[in-house]
Amino acid sequence: RGGSEVGQGQPENLGADLRIDYRSTPATTLVAVDGDLRGGEFLMGNTYVSLPATPTGIRIDGVRRGEGGWELPRVEWRDQGVLQARAALRFDAAGALQSLEATASSADMTPLKPRYLSGWMGLFGLGEVDLHGAMDMDVRVGPGGELQALHARLHGVDLRDPGERFVFSGLDGDLRFSA
Repeated sequence: RGGSEVGQGQPENLGADLRIDYRSTPATTLVAVDGDLRGGEFLMGNTYVSLPATPTGIRIDGVRRGEGGWELPRVEWRDQGVLQARAALRFDAAGALQSLEATASSADMTPLKPRYLSGWMGLFGLGEVDLHGAMDMDVRVGPGGELQALHARLHGVDLRDPGERFVFSGLDGDLRFSA
C-alpha cells in the first residue's frame, strides 16, 4: 500500500458518480465537486470510513486566491438518516488548518460506529461499545486543529459496553465545551 492524499492507504472498492467543475486563472482557482459515493472504504487520519452500497451524497466547493490557502466554504456529507453534515474550512498556503465550523446530525447513531467511528472508538478502547440514539452537533476548530467550541444535543443516546464495564441509557440534553 502506498500513501495518498486521503490517508495512509488507497481507497478500496469506492464507487463514485461525481460532477467536477474546475476553473483557474492566475488570480483565482475554483473547484466544485458534487455527487454520490457508493460502497468502499478509506482511511483519513484516525477516521476509518466504510460506506454503504446506497448513495452517500457529497458536495465540496473550494476557492484559492493567488498563492494563498484554500477556502472550502461549503462541504456537505449526506448519508441519509445516518449522518448529515455541513462544514466550512480554511487552510493557510502551507495547507495547515486555520478554521473549521461544522454542524452534524444523526437520526440513528447505530450505523455511525461501523461507518465512521470505529477507528476513533478503537483508539480509546471503546471498539466493542454499542451506540444508539440520535444527536445534533456544532463544532468550531481554530488554527492548528485546536478545538474551540463543541455543542452536542443528545436524544435518547445509549452507550453499552458488552463487558458491562459501563452502561449509559437514555441520555438526553446538551453537552458543551468552550476553550
